[in-house]
Amino acid sequence: MSDKRPYDRERHKVAQLALEYRRKGYEVLSDALLPDGKLRADLLVRKGDQVIVIEVTSSKSLHSQRNAVSQLAAYVATLPGARFDLVLTNPRKRR
Repeated sequence: MSDKRPYDRERHKVAQLALEYRRKGYEVLSDALLPDGKLRADLLVRKGDQVIVIEVTSSKSLHSQRNAVSQLAAYVATLPGARFDLVLTNPRKRR
């Protein structure tokens, strides 16, 4: 698994999280356009009044995506009852 590219790990983790949240009864939107009409998140999950905006990135990609992630987190903070989760995915270390 350590030879996977960061993007592949990120896509795999997004799919895994989407499945987990669906199993828990959440409505799941992938590559979700947020209400501002400009920002996108890897996942937007809803259940009742609970809204979670999820962005998945690798530690390698985070540096180049720092501004986009900051904008996304700041925007989500303005949404009543919403939460922002940043999920980092990293390669497994070889033993």
